[in-house]
Amino acid sequence: MNHPLRFLLKLVLIGFLQNSQALAKPTWTFSVVVAVEQQTADFHQLKIGQPIDQIVRAQIATVNANFNRGTGFNGIYDFRVDSIYVFDGPAALEVFRAHPRFTYCVVVDGAFTPNSTGGGWYGDHQTIYHKWTWSNDLASGPFGPGATDGLTHEFAHARGAIDLYGLSVEGSKNPVNNTAFKTVSSIMDYPYGNITWDEHTTHLLNSTADGPIEGDAWITRPFPGTIGIQVSSAQGMPLDQARLELYPVEWFSYSVKPIPVVTGYTNSQGIYDFVSNPYGPLSNDSPWHIRYPNFLLKVTYSNVVVYQWMPLYEVQNAFFRNGADSAYRTELVFPINLPTITITELNVAHSCPGSELQARFRLSGSFDANTEFRLVVVDQWNNSYQIGSLKGVGAGVISGTLPYLLPAEYTLKIVSTNPSVQSNAYPFTLDPSPARPMVQPVYLCENTPALPLEAVGQNLRWYASGGAVLSGAPTPNTSKPGNQFYYVTQTIEGCESDKASLRVVVQIKPTLSVNGTTTAILGSERPLRLFFTGGGPYSYSLSNGLTGTASQDTTLLVVPEQTMTYQAVGVRNQCGAGEVVGNGATITVLIPRLQTLSLSTTALCGGGHFSVGYQTTGSFTAGNVFKIQVAKVGEDSTKAVFTDLVSSQPGNGLLSGTMPVGTPAGAYWVRVVATNPKIPIVGNISPTVLQVLPQPTATLMKSQTIVEGQDASLMVTFTGQSPWTFTWQDSTASGLGGMQSVETGANPYVFTVRPLKSTVYQLVSVRNECGAGTVLGSRAVVTVSPILGVDDEWQAVTVDVFPVPATTELTIRWREKQMAKPAQVTMVNLKGEVLLQCQMNADTISLPISRYSAGTYFLRIQIRDRWVWKRVIKQ
Repeated sequence: MNHPLRFLLKLVLIGFLQNSQALAKPTWTFSVVVAVEQQTADFHQLKIGQPIDQIVRAQIATVNANFNRGTGFNGIYDFRVDSIYVFDGPAALEVFRAHPRFTYCVVVDGAFTPNSTGGGWYGDHQTIYHKWTWSNDLASGPFGPGATDGLTHEFAHARGAIDLYGLSVEGSKNPVNNTAFKTVSSIMDYPYGNITWDEHTTHLLNSTADGPIEGDAWITRPFPGTIGIQVSSAQGMPLDQARLELYPVEWFSYSVKPIPVVTGYTNSQGIYDFVSNPYGPLSNDSPWHIRYPNFLLKVTYSNVVVYQWMPLYEVQNAFFRNGADSAYRTELVFPINLPTITITELNVAHSCPGSELQARFRLSGSFDANTEFRLVVVDQWNNSYQIGSLKGVGAGVISGTLPYLLPAEYTLKIVSTNPSVQSNAYPFTLDPSPARPMVQPVYLCENTPALPLEAVGQNLRWYASGGAVLSGAPTPNTSKPGNQFYYVTQTIEGCESDKASLRVVVQIKPTLSVNGTTTAILGSERPLRLFFTGGGPYSYSLSNGLTGTASQDTTLLVVPEQTMTYQAVGVRNQCGAGEVVGNGATITVLIPRLQTLSLSTTALCGGGHFSVGYQTTGSFTAGNVFKIQVAKVGEDSTKAVFTDLVSSQPGNGLLSGTMPVGTPAGAYWVRVVATNPKIPIVGNISPTVLQVLPQPTATLMKSQTIVEGQDASLMVTFTGQSPWTFTWQDSTASGLGGMQSVETGANPYVFTVRPLKSTVYQLVSVRNECGAGTVLGSRAVVTVSPILGVDDEWQAVTVDVFPVPATTELTIRWREKQMAKPAQVTMVNLKGEVLLQCQMNADTISLPISRYSAGTYFLRIQIRDRWVWKRVIKQ
């Protein structure tokens, strides 16, 4: 019976043997928490005779030993058990429980209690569910060697390994060629008793090392930049036009799908490169985000078929070996012997573009009687240029004309069509080609003398339009108008340039006719068509004053404002003045009419709305808009400056406008205009003159003085339209009094107040139908002089004033035997105006009053801070 302690001894031995290598590698440590189901723990502690934590640690130590047997890893694996606990209940709860303090969780379940949750690696939860049915034979239970190998397999998943058995194919499930595919030997294929770390798994685990595995780049990124097929014959010759078909294998299906996902043909180098990655990385609904893990490649050439498997790990291994910029091509060798073509000799080792090249060749093997042999030039980028061909099956010579390519080293090949065979590559140097001579088009007039043609270059050689070489520079024939073409080359250091084309134009004097008679709504564009004969360029002038140049027949767009005939006046080209023909083009302009009608109102305020009707006659161009315009009434309406109002059209023949707030008061003309849109149509001024009413103002009048108990009259004057509403308030002992609101149509408006003491009255606001206005002169002061009154009994009996009524003189007498202090005497009228003042030093004084008019007056006698008022009647 195997015992966990034996695995510890095995670990010590392996560690000793690898110690010298381990010292050179870093240790990759991962924290592990292990949860053991209660019955599983109890059973194995009893059977093995050790605590469960010792059993667990021994098994994880063996897992580490299994990893560290892989000598290709760049680090030493240490899955460190940092916590062990026993649980009682459903294992699924522990599988899906979070373990934030640990890298991985292992849930050990001996399946004493059946459940539907399957064992394996749960990547979303970073948990291995080690579900292994218990057995009295401990070697078969969850801690036996087979289970430990399986646990090693799952830990490899945790570090990025994939199931290689998912790429396998059973022969009975391969409808293409009935062959099976068996993957490489690896713990990721069959782990039990096979602790073999294949190259692909080793590469993947080295790429993840001891870092976190986030996203899918670790498995979807490792692909070479180019993936393709390389097909050759048994002699190593590339096979052109070999047909390929790529049949996919889906994950864990163990079968080949019968329909190819890619078909194509190899090129002349025997290569076919896939346009896109056939393995389909970043396929989210597929295992490890890769669509296909394997392919069966079928290649057909000359009725011979060859098959080849293309497993994922071979392509990704090439990436790890050679890098992302490398090319991986599956190589197929066909077991056939093809005939050969050998170029033996060229007539020259190097030559110029445009010269003839002859390639001598020999054949071996059998070619079809209809075979065509093609001579091609191949550049450094494998671009091919066919320059000659020959039919027949015997050896011979192929001739071709060298193309005008950049000077460089090239190779020559001969390629056959049936079968498709390529010759050896024969080196050849293409010398620089001179630039073409510089030429300019030549314009001549009919029947005029001509000079020989000229070009800028060396050793010029002239050619006719048919290709014949001319003895020298040709002289054009001007007897027939039209285009003539000649060609010229230059030769430098034995190399002739490509041909430059020189055009000779024999022109006649021009004619010009103008077409385009039509009708047009005012504001719309109409085309005028100018037709020329003779050679251009042309200069022309029309009857409307329009001039211009043209190189061919031309269309002009015009917008006439009235009916007009456009005629050609003159035309010239380099041969001189020509003729104008025809009667020109007449464009009849249909002018619509617009009449402004009466307004919906005759007066409004700034910001007010009004409507105006209008009538139209005729048609307006598309895009026309009707608008309202206004102008201040003046002496001459033709000089008025009209401005647009914000307008809307609530109905046909009706516009609504808004007079802007703040428009100065006064009379305004109103009209409707049409944008049309290029030429505005202006309507007449409406018969209704629109009055813009001013905003109101209010002025408070006036300050005055009254005697206590008197009434005061205040007056408010207005401007603007009645009725008005104004508010006022007065001052009180504690501040402003309450607002008083008055609505009135009277101007001025007079109201009475009776203040008990001096008071300030002020206007606050004024408004009418035009809105809030302005208050002017908004304050009035009413000064109240105290009325005669008795402050106390002493004052009532201290002073006598007589006679009552008085005529010319007024006597004041102090009743006290001795007056306490001199008194101040003041006489005022009913308005509070001071008439006289004097000082009373004796007990009795007389005041002359004859100069004052009859009426009521008041005397104020004041001693220190006490006073008395007396009423006086003057006759």
